[in-house]
Amino acid sequence: MSQHPIPDQSAETPMLVQREVGRALRLSFESVTREPLSDQIVLLLLRMALAEALRVAVEEEERQNMVVDARARFSVSL
Repeated sequence: MSQHPIPDQSAETPMLVQREVGRALRLSFESVTREPLSDQIVLLLLRMALAEALRVAVEEEERQNMVVDARARFSVSL
């Protein structure tokens, strides 16, 4: 029966593994980030940005209307 040495499980081992995995992921994603976006993705991002801008505008308008309504109710109560 042969004996296999037990690897050293020092505190540094998980950090070394994590560092190597991080490096490998960065290299993998670096090439992806250099590729141009497809037209469909660009259009989707533009639609999402527009929807967000419209949502913010509607919320702001609703806030403004609430302020106007509150002022009108206050002036009527005087």
